[in-house]
Amino acid sequence: MMQGLGKDGMQQVAVLGAAGKMGSGIALLILQQFAKLTCSVKENQVSPYRLILIDANEAGFAMLKRYLQDQLKKYAERNINELRALYKKRADLIDNSEMINAFVEEAFECVSLVTMLEECRGAQLVFEAIVEDIDIKIEVFAKLNKLLGPNCYFFSNTSSIPIHTLQERSDLQGRLIGFHFYNPPAVQRLLELIIPENTPQPLISLAEEIGEQLKKTVVHSKDVAGFIGNGHFIREVHFACEQVHALTKNMPLIEAIVLINRMTQEFLLRPMGIFQLIDYVGIEVVQRIAKIMSTYLHQTFGNELIDRMVEQKICGGQFGDGSQKDGFFHYEKGVPVEIYDRVSKKYTSCNGLDFRKKIDDWFGGKPPLGVSWTLLSKDPQGKEKIAEYWKHLLRDETKGANLAKEFRAESRKIAEDLVADRIAGSIKDVDTVLMNGFLHL
Repeated sequence: MMQGLGKDGMQQVAVLGAAGKMGSGIALLILQQFAKLTCSVKENQVSPYRLILIDANEAGFAMLKRYLQDQLKKYAERNINELRALYKKRADLIDNSEMINAFVEEAFECVSLVTMLEECRGAQLVFEAIVEDIDIKIEVFAKLNKLLGPNCYFFSNTSSIPIHTLQERSDLQGRLIGFHFYNPPAVQRLLELIIPENTPQPLISLAEEIGEQLKKTVVHSKDVAGFIGNGHFIREVHFACEQVHALTKNMPLIEAIVLINRMTQEFLLRPMGIFQLIDYVGIEVVQRIAKIMSTYLHQTFGNELIDRMVEQKICGGQFGDGSQKDGFFHYEKGVPVEIYDRVSKKYTSCNGLDFRKKIDDWFGGKPPLGVSWTLLSKDPQGKEKIAEYWKHLLRDETKGANLAKEFRAESRKIAEDLVADRIAGSIKDVDTVLMNGFLHL
C-alpha cells in the first residue's frame, strides 16, 4: 500500500515546469514535506529523499532557488516549536537560528535542478505543471513513460484538459490523475482531484493521502473538460462578456468593462472583479482554457472580447516575482488604475474622480450596508452579515443591484448545471471550490 510522501511512500519525486508560477509552488510544498522527513534521518546518514526540479528554462533556476530558500526559512520560523521537536536529538543544534539554517540547508541536499527529462530517472512520482497545451503534455508524458517505466505515477496540474485523454494518448492508463492546485499553490487551500474511470484504488488513496499531507481541502471532480473550477469560471467569463456587450449599446466599451468589473467585486463581495481575475489568470490562458472546453464539450465558450485582447498581445498574467502584468487593466501596487482602450491601443485612467462618478451614477447607489469583501472576510460574524447583505441586495432595485442579481442568478445556475451534469457531486462541492479556490464569500 502506497502511503503518501515518506518512509513508506514516495521518496523520489519530480516536478515538471518547476521554475514556473505553479511548478515552484508545488515544489515548495513537496520540499517542506521532505525537509521535515529529513530531520528524522540519523546523523551521518544520507537522506533517502530526492526532489528533482525540471525546467527547460535554466535561467529561471536562480529565482526558483531563492524563492524556495526564502519560503523554507519563513516556514521554519513559523513552525519553530515543531522544528525543536524534530531536532531534539541533535546536540549540535542549540538555538533557533541554528535549527532554521540546518532545516533549509539539509532540505536543499534533497534537491536537484535539471533541464533534461533524462535526469529524472528513478522518480516514483511526477508532478506535471507545464504549459496548458495538450500536444506538449502528451509528448512529455510519452517520453517520461519510456524513461521511468510502469511503476511511476503521474499527477497533472492541468486546469482543463480531460485526464482520460492525456492517459490514453500517453499510454499511461491507470497511472495518471488530475491533481489541480490553485494559484499560488503554497497559499491556496483548494485541491481538485480528477480521477478517470478505472483508476486503481491504491493510486486514488495515494493522491488523497498526499492532499491531506499538504493540508489541502480536497474536492473530487468528474473527468470533464474544465472540471468544477474552470467549468464555473469560464462560463462566468462568457456571461460577463455578454453583459459588457449589452452595455456597449449605451456606453463606451472601456466604461462597460470597468462597470462589470466593479459590480462583480463590490456588489457580489468578491476579492477582485471578473476582469481583474481574468488578468490574474492570464487573458491568453483564459482563451486557451475556453478553446479546450469548446473542443471537448461541443459548446462555444470563446468570445470576441478575449480574442481581440490576445490579438493585440495584451495577455495579463504575472511576472516571476508574482507582480501583475498589464491586461484589461494597468496596475499600480496591485490596484487597477487604467483600462486598456483597444481603439487607441493605449491605457487610459479609470480611477479618477470623474470616471468613478460616471460608474457610480449608473449604479444608482452603493452596495447595501456599506460592506465589502475585505471587511467581511475578516469579520468573526461575517456569515450572518453576508446573509443579511443578500437580503438587502435582493430588495434593492437600483441598476447596480439589478445587474448584480442577474449575474448572481447566472452564477448559481452554472453551479446547479455542474451538479446536474455530475461534474460536481453536490452544490456543497461547487461552493467549496468557489470559496477556497476563488475566495468567494
